[in-house]
Formats: sequence, C-alpha cells, structure tokens
Amino acid sequence: MLLCGGCAWTVYPPAITPGEAVTAIYAADYGWHSSLLLPTGDGKFVEYVYGDWGYAAEGRTAPWDAMGALTASRQATLGRRFVELDRARPEIDNAGTKAKLVEITVPKSDVDRLLKEMDDRYKQGTDSKLNPENHQLYVKINDSYSWTNSCNTMTARNLRLMGCRVEGNPVLSNFNVVKPQSDRPQVVNGG
Repeated sequence: MLLCGGCAWTVYPPAITPGEAVTAIYAADYGWHSSLLLPTGDGKFVEYVYGDWGYAAEGRTAPWDAMGALTASRQATLGRRFVELDRARPEIDNAGTKAKLVEITVPKSDVDRLLKEMDDRYKQGTDSKLNPENHQLYVKINDSYSWTNSCNTMTARNLRLMGCRVEGNPVLSNFNVVKPQSDRPQVVNGG
C-alpha cells in the first residue's frame, strides 16, 4: 500500500443524453476514506459508508486497529447517515475531519437504482450500532472487508454503477474528477 501513496484514480462522469433527467451527487474524500452523498429527494443526502466493524462502528481507530481492519477484518459493516448540505457551500465532516466534496452530475435513474440497492443491502444487515463520533448508524453485513475491498473500492464501484468511468486503482481515497467545462475538460482534485 505504501507504494500507492502518490497514486490517484480518475473519475469521468457519464455523458448525459439531451433531455435526460439528471441529478447532482457528491464524492467525498476524507483523506483516508471516501464515500458518496446521494440525494434522497427531500432536500437531504444519504451517505453510505463501508468498513470494518471494530474500526468504524466501535471506534477502535489506533494504528494497529487500522492495520488489522485492512489485513484481517473479522466483520464488515455498512454505515448510513442522512445529512443536509448547503448546495452553495457544501461541507461535511466525519469525526471532525472535513471532506473535500466534488459534485458530479449523473442520470437520476441510476441514482434511484443505486439508492434502492444500498437501502436493501443496509436493511439486510444485523446488530446495529451508532458511532457517536461520526453519527453513522452501522449494521453488520456478510462481506469481506480488506484493503482490496474497502470504502474506496465501494465508492469506485458505485460511481461505475451510475455510468462514470473510473480509471486507476482505488486503494486510497485520492481521486480526481474530470469535469467538462465548455469544450475543454477540467480536472477537479478530490484528494
């Protein structure tokens, strides 16, 4: 993993068909962890996060806990929280760490499909636990968490499900979003 320290992955938003219903989502980079903020239709956003139960839900975050979660996790977890964002100045934090947020426009139908999938997956979880530090309500899920199947790989997977092209290896949360501006692409650094 140390060799990937300077590596970034790149997100290319989907081409939008004229007349297609679209919506804005946010990709969040907390510096070590990434997630997506998806609009719920009531002016709020839902953030689903993926992690190791001990590290994320129980808040055991010492360096050895992090290494154990990445290499020998015994239990995966899916967390969820609902947040309000000021779209003029969107900000969010996780246990005191502010995320860098990058807005991405995607087809609304793909967002709706992903919201249903994540909600169904969350409802199948067991043994819920609220982490008061990050305000996420976590459930245990049947999955294998590791450095190759982490919050960052889930973020990349979910972006692909909404039509984005993702290049590079999302081992870390260091991502760039290429946003077209007029006729020339602009790179927006998320990490």
